[in-house]
Amino acid sequence: MGITIDASVRPKYLNLIRHLETIVNQPKLKAVYGEIDYCEKAAQHVPAPKEKKEPKPAPPPAPKVEKKPKKEKKEEEEEEEEPLVPAEPKVKNPLDDLPKSTFNLEDWKRAYSNKDTRGPGGSIEWFYEK
Repeated sequence: MGITIDASVRPKYLNLIRHLETIVNQPKLKAVYGEIDYCEKAAQHVPAPKEKKEPKPAPPPAPKVEKKPKKEKKEEEEEEEEPLVPAEPKVKNPLDDLPKSTFNLEDWKRAYSNKDTRGPGGSIEWFYEK
């Protein structure tokens, strides 16, 4: 088992190294992992070499298209925009049948934020009165 904690870092983490050695030296784990081999120098990251970018050739000029009057374009777009699937009918909300409420939510917000919640003159008392 190779450990990548190099010699210069090990003195900073003595308790961690002791804990690691205690666990790995248990008989059942030692049979699986074997002896601990510490490295003397940590692995260094070496970035991959950059690939040379070749300049892309310029795209060929697009063929010119004749312009059509705006009216003809709109007519063509309207013909193309026909829906493939018919629209589903709107489902009626069952709460729409209820009568309009007289409770003013803005007044309740103002009373709740400016008054004590409980007690005489509190927002709960205000709520039950309204």
